[in-house]
Amino acid sequence: MKIKTIEIRNFRLLKKVILSLEDYTTVVVGRNNSGKTSLTEIFRRLIGDKHPTFSLFDFSISSIEGFKSALQKKLSGAKDKEIRAEIPSIEIKITIEYPIDAEDLGALSDFIIDLNVASNTAVILVQYTLKDGKLDNLFEGTNDESAQSIATFIKSLREKIPNLFEAKIFAQDPNDETNVAMMDHTKFKAVIGAGFINAQRGLDDVTHSEKDVLGKVLSQLFKTSKSDSAPEDMKEKSEALQVIIDEIQEKVDTDFNGKLDKLLPALALFGYPGLADPNLSTETRLDVSNILDSHTKIRYNQGDNLFLPETYNGLGSRNLIYILFQLFEFFRQYQSRPVSNSLDIIFIEEPEAHLHPQMQQIFIKKLYEIAEEFSNVLNEGKRWPVQFVVTTHSTHIANEAEFEAIRYFLTSNNEQRETTIKDLRKEFRADELQADKEFLHKYLTLTKCDLYFADKAILIEGIAERLMMPLLISKSDALTMQAKVAANTVTAVVAVERDLGVAILTEEHSPPPDTQEETANNIDNPMSSSTPVVPISTGELGGDIAIPEDTLHTEDFPTLGTQYISVIEVGGAYAHHFYKFLDFLELRCLVITDIDAVVSTVKDNKTTYPGSLVCEGSHSSNAGIKNWFAPGTVGHYTIVDCIAKTNNEKVSGSRRIAYQIPEDGLDGCGRSFEEALILANRDLFAVTGASVAEIEKFADDNAPDNKNKSAFALEYGLEKTDWNAPKYIVEGLQWLALKPNQPAEDVEGAIVELVQ
Repeated sequence: MKIKTIEIRNFRLLKKVILSLEDYTTVVVGRNNSGKTSLTEIFRRLIGDKHPTFSLFDFSISSIEGFKSALQKKLSGAKDKEIRAEIPSIEIKITIEYPIDAEDLGALSDFIIDLNVASNTAVILVQYTLKDGKLDNLFEGTNDESAQSIATFIKSLREKIPNLFEAKIFAQDPNDETNVAMMDHTKFKAVIGAGFINAQRGLDDVTHSEKDVLGKVLSQLFKTSKSDSAPEDMKEKSEALQVIIDEIQEKVDTDFNGKLDKLLPALALFGYPGLADPNLSTETRLDVSNILDSHTKIRYNQGDNLFLPETYNGLGSRNLIYILFQLFEFFRQYQSRPVSNSLDIIFIEEPEAHLHPQMQQIFIKKLYEIAEEFSNVLNEGKRWPVQFVVTTHSTHIANEAEFEAIRYFLTSNNEQRETTIKDLRKEFRADELQADKEFLHKYLTLTKCDLYFADKAILIEGIAERLMMPLLISKSDALTMQAKVAANTVTAVVAVERDLGVAILTEEHSPPPDTQEETANNIDNPMSSSTPVVPISTGELGGDIAIPEDTLHTEDFPTLGTQYISVIEVGGAYAHHFYKFLDFLELRCLVITDIDAVVSTVKDNKTTYPGSLVCEGSHSSNAGIKNWFAPGTVGHYTIVDCIAKTNNEKVSGSRRIAYQIPEDGLDGCGRSFEEALILANRDLFAVTGASVAEIEKFADDNAPDNKNKSAFALEYGLEKTDWNAPKYIVEGLQWLALKPNQPAEDVEGAIVELVQ
């Protein structure tokens, strides 16, 4: 048996998501605030607690509209059934797959209510919903639909939801959602056991006040071993401990308590009536669990009879030992259940804490082997039916895990912010994507890149771009800030002239675009006749660069320096393998590549494509460019078409490609980054040449070869930094800097309303 899918509704960012689980280990990744912790939290409450409670703040933002709609129906006199249909509930739907030929399905049998003999799935539905008979209580005190009444009603839900809602468990027919049967919580617990290893594990790096976290785990292990259904070896060990305690207890009851009684004061000395009547005596009880919990410490043997406290070991080692202890406790709990053929799901949050990279990689590779070792050594080879869900921010864990085991949590950019769970197994199932999948898995494993966690990404060609990218970003941001100053100055002059009634001689800004699409169109057509252009002096960067005003709106001048950017070095021949993956991640990404001009040459009835100057070239040999504009076609892409592409045409979804183009008002185009840098700074490099070919030939002759590219990058990245960034890079970086949408005003208002 195994859990196949988990569907969650109306819990925080998890408005409506479906998570498919791997047979063994599922790895959950994503940027901050994408709902990863919420996944663990809802399981902790609905499965871990017998009487779970939620607050208004646990409901998805969109659920507020559901409560308002229910109120409107209540006030309009609608039937109770119609009103209840509008009231949101928090739900988990767990689909379990079982073998059809299994002789005994144990506790799961109660949840199989369909009559389809060919079906091998059972569905368990857990709802946190309004209690029966509490409909009127929910709306009590609200008598009209005025804004004030609705606001008061929403605020009252803070108190009402924990008191009027309850968790209900149902078996649901997988073929008919309306066919359900209510189940008892004990039956549910007999089918699924949940374990949680939290991100906060209490492992402090302190030695002056000992915190024996590991010792406390032994207390829970002892409690588990005393259950009636615990394995015999566990019972024997716990009973042996109890015998020792009983022997000590007998000694305490006689000698120890007798001595302790003598310490009690004689109450008659106080002379107060009645105090002489009772005779006090002492009784000291020894509890094994309490001893283990409060007085048992883990020690590390250092030799020569020296044992160091738990806190003297490294945090990484303690973290790993703690996780191992917890897994062992979960295994023993499984063994101690009356019905052994149940399922376990264990959530491990951020196991990478304090672990060095190599240990992180080993952990995710060996996690399921630990469960198998427990089964082989302690359970007579009977498999422990456990599935692990690991949430992580570690590139080492994410990239070491199986590619198909990754579940990517993405917070959408639409008005109602919510999480989408993206499944790499499903996305890369097609045969034509297998080459991409194999390349990506190898690349991610080798490089440990952080695409899963970044806000944006830049794909670059080689070492020169990688070394100089921080400075290129800085220069692009400097142009952005100068454009902001210029735009604010123009706006201020226009406002003053209007106030004074003076004739306006300054060119006014066009009004802000009405839609995001219109904004994008303006951004990606910087020389469009409909887009006002503000010349911005670049100061020490040299020259004037015409920056479209709508690219850098007065109210929003985004810069890249403060954003989480992942820079990945991948050659143009391999960049196209990332296209599908970047689309899957919905990651705003700039692909910076080289035009790689070649010229079609026919000799002896054979066509070859040797490298050439751009002005003499016929095609680009760059596979990334060809697969961008003409995927699936044979041959190279023409240089003429490359140069003619508009900025709009260089954008595909959330991706944009950038390659060498001529600088404004200047002849000549480089075929590599180094050549483009030379042609963008002709005075600095003393560029000469009367014709376009001579200019490009100068850049080609003075650009470093592959062996000297790093030296070139270090020279102009660290020492000689007074230069202009090439136009194609600036355009691409300014496009990348644009931020995603913010929540709509009504959503922000709902958030404020809840907080207040």
